[in-house]
Amino acid sequence: MTKLIFVLFMLISINVRADNKGNKLQFNKQETEWLRKNPVVDFTGDPNWLPFEAFNKNGQYVGIVADHLKIIEKISGLKLNKIVTKSWTESTRRAKNKTVSILSETDDSALKSHLNFTDSYITNPIVIAMRLDNNYTENIDKIKDKKVALIKDYGYATKIRKKYSYIKFVTVDDINDGLASVSTGKVDALLCTLALCSYTIAQMGISNVKITGETEFDTKLAFGIQKDLPELLSIFNKSIKHITNKQQQNILQKWISPNQEAVTDYTLVYQIFSGAVLFILLVLLWNRQLSKEVVARKKVEEVLEEKQIQLEGLLKGQRETIQLLFNNSPFGFVFCDMNGLMIDINSEFTRITSYDIDELKKILIGI
Repeated sequence: MTKLIFVLFMLISINVRADNKGNKLQFNKQETEWLRKNPVVDFTGDPNWLPFEAFNKNGQYVGIVADHLKIIEKISGLKLNKIVTKSWTESTRRAKNKTVSILSETDDSALKSHLNFTDSYITNPIVIAMRLDNNYTENIDKIKDKKVALIKDYGYATKIRKKYSYIKFVTVDDINDGLASVSTGKVDALLCTLALCSYTIAQMGISNVKITGETEFDTKLAFGIQKDLPELLSIFNKSIKHITNKQQQNILQKWISPNQEAVTDYTLVYQIFSGAVLFILLVLLWNRQLSKEVVARKKVEEVLEEKQIQLEGLLKGQRETIQLLFNNSPFGFVFCDMNGLMIDINSEFTRITSYDIDELKKILIGI
């Protein structure tokens, strides 16, 4: 199976919209006035969610979301004050306490009671990560008896817990904790986004964990905005729509490694390969057995041929002996056919009857 470039998958997953390049973004009177009064807005996101977003060791906000925000800042004229946090829990707490106006989130967030959400701009599937000795997993229900982990406070976790309420999920602090738990056997599986899981496996250098399957869930990136800021929500939605496909492609190609593999089910390949190997082995064994039988049959035929020659020689010798005794017998002997004609006569019989052999063969003996 050839490797599928993960970048292509991500590009397909992007919400399709018209390329607005060259069209100037215009705001209405209320939005323009709001921007004038609020030129700087506080923002935070997940500090450890690359390739989507993170705060690096220098406190800089980086990732796919960060690059989208740079475009939004340029389009709208907004200045975003990125608040550095130490954990996703701290980020969500700031959103709940209204110490930030904007939170980078997913549109299925459990924070909908606190925030209004913009239109989504990237869609990413939720996948299953397990150790290398596991085969393709069709869905979550296939691993219901195993220890399955979900990352704390992630939006999609609520949907998964609700649908699979009969599964006792394990909660991990972040993606690193989750993948390390899978690697060490603390848990059997981790549910996370494809991009995050693939990226972090490569970054952590984990060699015994792989993506074994997809789920029916996905997550869509959006921005959560405080409910009392409707103008800001409108400004962000207009700005998101104004981001071109080309700009998004450039961002994704920058952050997504082309060496990442998409989820592939190799079970059928293994089955076909195993079946082919078994078939070949059976054919080889059959041919070997057939060769043995051919050799054995040839030996038997050689023995039979030799015995036949010996038998024919023996019979020939016996016939010659019998003929010699017949011809030299002191008694007269004659052999007749079914019609009474004499067909074999010895010399003593001709002497007794005084007839030669040719004369005797013409005489019909009554039977």
